[in-house]
Amino acid sequence: MIKDKIYITRDKILKLWFNSNLRPLVLRWNEHVPFQVRRFMRFGLANLFYGLPAVFLYLCLVVAKLVLRGGKIIFFRVQIRAIGHLSAETEMTLRKIKYAKDQNIYIGYASSFTACNRYLLNMFKRHAIIVESIILAKILGATFLKRTEFVISYDLNDRNYSDFKQLSEQVICFDSEEEKRGKRLLDEMGIKENDWFVCFHSRDSAYHGSRYRGGFSHHGHRDCDIENYLPAAEYIAERGGYAIRMGAAIDKRLPKQRHPRIIDYATEYRSDFMDIYLPAHCKFFLGSTAGLFLIAMIFGVPTANANFIPIDITPFCAHDLFIPKKLWSLKEKRFLTFPEIFNSEIAHYTSLEQYNKAGIRVIENSPEETLGLAAEMYSRLSGVEITKEEEEIRNKYISLYKPHHYCYEGPPNICVDFLRKNLDLLGSTLPAPNEEKYVLKAAN
Repeated sequence: MIKDKIYITRDKILKLWFNSNLRPLVLRWNEHVPFQVRRFMRFGLANLFYGLPAVFLYLCLVVAKLVLRGGKIIFFRVQIRAIGHLSAETEMTLRKIKYAKDQNIYIGYASSFTACNRYLLNMFKRHAIIVESIILAKILGATFLKRTEFVISYDLNDRNYSDFKQLSEQVICFDSEEEKRGKRLLDEMGIKENDWFVCFHSRDSAYHGSRYRGGFSHHGHRDCDIENYLPAAEYIAERGGYAIRMGAAIDKRLPKQRHPRIIDYATEYRSDFMDIYLPAHCKFFLGSTAGLFLIAMIFGVPTANANFIPIDITPFCAHDLFIPKKLWSLKEKRFLTFPEIFNSEIAHYTSLEQYNKAGIRVIENSPEETLGLAAEMYSRLSGVEITKEEEEIRNKYISLYKPHHYCYEGPPNICVDFLRKNLDLLGSTLPAPNEEKYVLKAAN
């Protein structure tokens, strides 16, 4: 479509701007301007410039409410810059709209021009009107309108567990032509119709580094090494499945000497369409805190997530599994126990700077722990039920959740194999880690 070509061209121009040497010089003006002036320019001028259009739009919305008699026009935010927000927040917003069954007219507005996955956005546009306009986004998001009844937003940072449990009927889906296309592309990868496969993915700095100058170094504690996922990939391959490495931009390629059923899709086959099709059709998704696993989740595919952090955030669905990163105290030269973490503010830390200031080093999960996670998910999907002993171990961990923790209302989906290997973390201490390659160094 011509419209899609225009959007793609625009995204390329914006990408050049975000990666240009001129951009940081333009953005650095605030280093020489007093805070009060910067605040006025950010909020005051925005309200002055967009305030009048916002008043006009508000009056139009009030009139529309009177005309519709029992309905109104409501705008909802669509975050198109990051794949996790685009997939999960938009899908759950549409599920809420579908469940409400009201007479309102809903219109989505994109808060950013750079779409992380144009194909996924177009799939959502089949089910809702979504307007990509930075001006409309400013009018709705930077003025008083965002606090009115005419603007809503679904935020993954809120507690969403009950929504995922109650609103289970998905909105977006693939049509018959897309299914044929997906099967054909799978066949080109060597995967036949009756074969099964697992997607695996680790978060690294390459994706955000390719989209934004400077990347997201404050989220560096969430990164992890794809090599620590390879034993799990080999486990899947040895059981007759295919392990497909995902990623729109990656830090390192998979080694050439690997199992023939392990496919480096990220470097050899990647496309916007298959970025959505593969997680939606895999047996389960082996991931991390990167938002890509949320694509599998909105299609009802189980996810097994390693390296979860902060510790009080867990996956949303009952059929999911996860294992958290460990936290090493530089002062006490030992791992912090789970009770110590949950009984302190450390459970809520969301930036690398917070861990550095607290003298804490973030330790990513070892290959053995990630392998155990994948094996437990495979066993669960094969019909192996949790034993009474394993349930007791899991409940001991779940008992640490308190009402102020994000995961308090979440399902008990901690990997039992991980807890069994780290029983001391449920109440005492462990010796220092021997493998430095598992340690995530602090960002400079």
